[in-house]
Amino acid sequence: MRNHFRKSDVCLAVAAAATMLPAGALSAQHSSLEEIVVTARKKEENLQDIPASITALSEQMIEKSFFQDIRDVQNVTPNLIFDEVSAGSANNAAITLRGIGFQDVEKSFDPAVGVMIDGVFLGSPNGAIFKTLDVEQIEVLRGPQGTLFGKNTIGGLIHVKRAKPSGELGARVRLGAGRFGRVAADAVFNAPEFSNIAVKGVLGYGKRDGYFKNVFDGSQVGEKDVLNYGIHIRFEPSDRFYADYRYDRSDDDSDTVPVVNNSSPASASGGLGVAGTGRNNADSAFGGRFSVNANTNYGDAFFTMDTHILTLEYRLSEDLSVKYIGGVVDTDEDILNNFAGFTIDAIALAGPGGDDQFYTARRIQDYEQSSHEFQVLGDVGDKLSFVAGAYLWNAEYTMTQDTYSFLFGPTPGLDAPDQTQLASHETDSWSLFAEVNADVTDRLELSAGLRHIEEEKELCSGFRLPAAGVVLFDTCKPAATDLPVSAPTGALTGDDARAYLAGLNPSAEWDDTIYKLSARYALNDEINLWAAFSTGFKSGGFNGRGGTLNSASSPYDPETVDSFEVGFKSRLFDSRVQLNATYFHTDYSDLQVDANRAVDLGTGQETFVTNAASATIQGVELDGIWSLGDRLTVMGSLGWLDAEYEDFSADIGLGFADNADLKMRRAPELSLNLNGVYAWTIGEGEASVRVNYSWKDDYETLLTNNMFSRIDSYGLLDASIDYDWGRYRVSVFGRNLSDEDYFTHVFAVPVSEVLWNFGTPREPRVWGMQLSVDF
Repeated sequence: MRNHFRKSDVCLAVAAAATMLPAGALSAQHSSLEEIVVTARKKEENLQDIPASITALSEQMIEKSFFQDIRDVQNVTPNLIFDEVSAGSANNAAITLRGIGFQDVEKSFDPAVGVMIDGVFLGSPNGAIFKTLDVEQIEVLRGPQGTLFGKNTIGGLIHVKRAKPSGELGARVRLGAGRFGRVAADAVFNAPEFSNIAVKGVLGYGKRDGYFKNVFDGSQVGEKDVLNYGIHIRFEPSDRFYADYRYDRSDDDSDTVPVVNNSSPASASGGLGVAGTGRNNADSAFGGRFSVNANTNYGDAFFTMDTHILTLEYRLSEDLSVKYIGGVVDTDEDILNNFAGFTIDAIALAGPGGDDQFYTARRIQDYEQSSHEFQVLGDVGDKLSFVAGAYLWNAEYTMTQDTYSFLFGPTPGLDAPDQTQLASHETDSWSLFAEVNADVTDRLELSAGLRHIEEEKELCSGFRLPAAGVVLFDTCKPAATDLPVSAPTGALTGDDARAYLAGLNPSAEWDDTIYKLSARYALNDEINLWAAFSTGFKSGGFNGRGGTLNSASSPYDPETVDSFEVGFKSRLFDSRVQLNATYFHTDYSDLQVDANRAVDLGTGQETFVTNAASATIQGVELDGIWSLGDRLTVMGSLGWLDAEYEDFSADIGLGFADNADLKMRRAPELSLNLNGVYAWTIGEGEASVRVNYSWKDDYETLLTNNMFSRIDSYGLLDASIDYDWGRYRVSVFGRNLSDEDYFTHVFAVPVSEVLWNFGTPREPRVWGMQLSVDF
């Protein structure tokens, strides 16, 4: 049943939590909170001393909360939405923080919220949904982070840090089972240190059955099957130098994440008798939120990811260090998507030898990035500290997509594609950065940071209709007979044709200098006041999925933000209460708007990106931790968001119009998180109960605010019971206990909905057991 949690209920919940704060409610027997250490300024510091908005999660909290992967950070972070969008690409992260994000799967489009692992920034959202095996800490840095963490972090950064080898012989093994045939086996093994070398091995395996039903044959689809393994080597011959190398591999051999059809009756899909059911057609056309109808293999998704990370640090003196972080990430994927949620034969509309694919696509992609970061960190006396460095980045990817659909001609099965789309993309980027922190007095700290970025991108792409023998365009390796049908002003001739046939590889360059200023004032030993102003830069680029030569060869420009924040951080009542608050105001310029529009050739529609809008975003974030004795700890956060377009006059697929009244995507007005842990002694061990409730206001997922894409307000309830004794821990857990059934991703094809709509529902109620053993 849909959760209709009202805003008044949110206020009541916050008021109830606030009653925990008065001193009279806290006795001398209550435990003090531990200090939280983060690296948000590339050095270890107390969270409460940093003039920035940060959510930090420890290894213990991650483990006790039974995080499935890092998407679960949204259940404890205000103003964050983190979903998987696997329509066309596997393991793809769609992250929006403070109303700023980007949700397309194309690798030529850059994320607006960065994901970093052990100091290495991931330039592609594919592979950014990590399993939380061996994770030591997760830091969510809210607001622009470009000064110290580079381009494309205008919304924020999620930094995942994994544990170092211990150098002592030991191991931890976790075994789990649960609903939908879930089985899991994880292990971490530490070898004893030898010749100043410590080694750790990691292995994780998880599998579950699909929870989608194919009504054609009654089978379950959407199976998950993932294997992770890696090795971590640390060489530390002295207190002045260490070298860390880590290799990790992920093999995902799963079904494609199914999409379900919730089309309008007036669409082409509805004309075939396939339309959504329930209120606003919000359910699958085939009954229930989790039903599809296909007489061919619904889809497979193969995704592999290899990661190499090398970190070197040498301490030149007590006050000066140099550091290098190098990373190589290589992903390969092959995914077959039934984008319609059904096949023609399965609904008995195709005759002998007729079409059976309404719209299915196979996409093969290869992506590789390499990065090199050089840092100099130091202190000048007792009052001044700094970090400075250089950053080099290169990324390349290739993509081939074959599309099979009755919409574009007769296609029996998956034998021959109606369309073939190609793309080859390369990015080169470098930057210089520095930040200085000065303790002006014992109470006042001032900070200033600067980063200069230069970037170049190059794209070649092609679009063919094999069945018709037509080349729409091919800027990669055009043959003499491949003059494009689709061109900016008709067919190419003369010098334009000769230049095209010589190999048209569109390229563009951009540069920018961004900065950050901040101040922190210690009002007393318990309360810090702070303010910050920062700018951010998200790179321009090319559309790797353009359906015309003009769209594929014309770059769009960068987008920028100016953000002001002010807040306080406090540790009260002998450090038994931590309460932080932030107000932010962001001016968002040259928004890169991705939309669909009609074209005369090919598919009849294409994705395009244009700098079409500006926006103003403001909000408030509250987060707190309350220690109510040795047994009970309560955590909570509240986010309020006011995100509005200021100027949005553009054609976004429905004709030129003033679109400023549209709501920004994935920007709920209110979000609330409450988490409580109660522990007590039983026999030789300790038992604990954890309950977590996460609530979000309604929000839009499509640019055009399509009624089928609106997510109603919802609340997620998770809980677990643990018992620890000696080396053992046994746990029972439940996720989404209220069985919320909203979509995480919805899409209209095209935005006018004349063809069909599809969506991916969130995972239903899940429960399971887990046994952990330390050796």
